[in-house]
Amino acid sequence: MTQQVLTPQAALIYAETPEFDAEELLASLNTALVAMGHVPMTLGPMSSGEFILFSQPRLHATIAIHRAPLGAKGMERALNMSRHVQQHFAFQPALEKKRVHVVVTVGEGEAPLPFDPPEPVDARTKLEILFRLIRFVTAEARPVIAHFCTSDRLYTPEELDKALTRSLPISLLMHPREIRVDQHAGGETGTSLIAHQTDHLLGKTLIVEGLPVHVPKKLGQQLVDSLVAKHLEGDLPLADGDRIRKNEDITLYVRHIEPVTACPNGAIVVSFWAEPPRANYLDRQPAFEGHRGYNALTHKPGPSEDSTDTASEDEWGTDYIASIASAPTPRKSGPPMWMILVGVGLFLWVGLPLLNIPQSLIQSTFSESLLSDPTN
Repeated sequence: MTQQVLTPQAALIYAETPEFDAEELLASLNTALVAMGHVPMTLGPMSSGEFILFSQPRLHATIAIHRAPLGAKGMERALNMSRHVQQHFAFQPALEKKRVHVVVTVGEGEAPLPFDPPEPVDARTKLEILFRLIRFVTAEARPVIAHFCTSDRLYTPEELDKALTRSLPISLLMHPREIRVDQHAGGETGTSLIAHQTDHLLGKTLIVEGLPVHVPKKLGQQLVDSLVAKHLEGDLPLADGDRIRKNEDITLYVRHIEPVTACPNGAIVVSFWAEPPRANYLDRQPAFEGHRGYNALTHKPGPSEDSTDTASEDEWGTDYIASIASAPTPRKSGPPMWMILVGVGLFLWVGLPLLNIPQSLIQSTFSESLLSDPTN
């Protein structure tokens, strides 16, 4: 059983109290449930204008309107990540000043407080229902921002809209942690992306290893998304020893590793390197604990407070960024950068133009000769 917490719950932040049509939401949800092969739900008797309960014998879903700010307490990790990834968006003021938050939850059993222990329901089912319900809720009332306990991350409305076009958006589940890996057997320097929480779907945590340090973060996360989606569709076994090859120059190598602190169920490593690094970098990584929900918030020291584990939680922080900026240029062994970017695009099962990579980045990555001479 996984040791990492999975809380199928999200908070949607609003400036004003939204209005929801419970019957319409239930109809949309039941259409999705029947298509998934599940028993439809009914509107629970305890439902009101501030609280909606949908239930069936094995599962329930709730929508609770709270006329108060969610606040920043317990959001330190999510805020810390957003400061380095989404610097243009002021999440903390929205958490503290917006006057309403709506909590959407999916749980086991007919009601939030069942009389008997409920029958366990697999994580994939709960996640698919949660994401579908949030899609219907946000279609009725678009939030200012959103927080997901599953990933312990904050999202803008645009990011949420994009993610919810998929039935199982890995970006709303995964909490990424990037690590510099300097001791590859071939002398290369790269980045490993630990996709925490993917073990709830794969049984083991997925890690993408050997990404060049200058590849945009979003490409690594999109690669994780595609690998998990293809595996769940049955098209990509990700078995130990597998090789995934999309062209003559780029191959991904799959290996499984035993449980370590950072990955208590073990890991599936999908690597751009044929050989693993000499040093096991995962032994030095802290464990990840998912967000436990808004009724169980515990205070952790913020960036300005004394803390011995701030650096371990700040995986996107200034120390990491500074180490990238000051890192020596990697040795020119293996495919060049332009080939890596093309290869990542192929592994995402889309073309580079569809990745929405800024033209300036492409121009700075591709050599002038390659841009001007299509025969190269």
